[in-house]
Amino acid sequence: MKRFLITLFLLFSFVTEHQSQPRKSSFITNNAAAIQLEKALPNPLYPMLQNFNCILLGEKHGIKEAALFVERLLDLFSLNKQKVMLGLDLSVSDFHSPINKSSSADLLHSRFFKQSLPEAKNGEALFLLIQHANQMPNVTIFGLNDLKIKGQRDSVMFINLQRQLAIHPKAKFICLTGHKNHSLIQLTNTKHPNTLGCYLKKYFEKKPGKLLSIQHQYQKGRILMNAGMGFKAYPINLHRNVFSASSSYKQYFLVDRKHCLDSAYNGLLYTEQVTPSRKLR
Repeated sequence: MKRFLITLFLLFSFVTEHQSQPRKSSFITNNAAAIQLEKALPNPLYPMLQNFNCILLGEKHGIKEAALFVERLLDLFSLNKQKVMLGLDLSVSDFHSPINKSSSADLLHSRFFKQSLPEAKNGEALFLLIQHANQMPNVTIFGLNDLKIKGQRDSVMFINLQRQLAIHPKAKFICLTGHKNHSLIQLTNTKHPNTLGCYLKKYFEKKPGKLLSIQHQYQKGRILMNAGMGFKAYPINLHRNVFSASSSYKQYFLVDRKHCLDSAYNGLLYTEQVTPSRKLR
């Protein structure tokens, strides 16, 4: 009987997922906005984003496209005269001088960019993002890991972000996090299921529509992974799926307020290609 129930559940899950694919595909086709990360985001995207107080983008550290998308978001909000607080997955104590006033030389010789970190977390992509943000008078950078307190990483990040939200209530917050920290639902098979996204979801409970969590999907390219021999760039070529098949755009963005695509996120960045960030040294 138990085996029958398990089989029935798996069959139901498969049928449900299979039936949902056309709905997902239709949603992407009707809502995807074409973008080009090497160029400014189209200004019509601004009305889609202007009501969000906090935007999270999860990345596999070392991917160039995620940091580049944040640069384009900064440009878009700057064009519309918005003050932006940029939260990065680092500690400002890793910098000799204030990160918001650092020259390129100061950044390059800071402890953060001198050390060897896995996944090229401190590679060229993040360096260029900080450099770009420092040239914008409306943008202030802060470290999500700035508090020297003991605790689970996501809860520490939330405490620090919550403090900044209280200090700058009228600013727009954009945070570049790890590829799971931005999930709006609890993780499974872990001692610490609550993510930064979970804490923020509760924080904005009485302010629906103020939190945007963006998942980055891609199709092919190269990505930094540890396959047992240290972090190296490996080629990836994923099977054609709903994200690649539902739009002819090679890069697109959409907001998914009703979680039509995924209950863990309410935004999607798709880039057909991903590129590993080059090391600075």
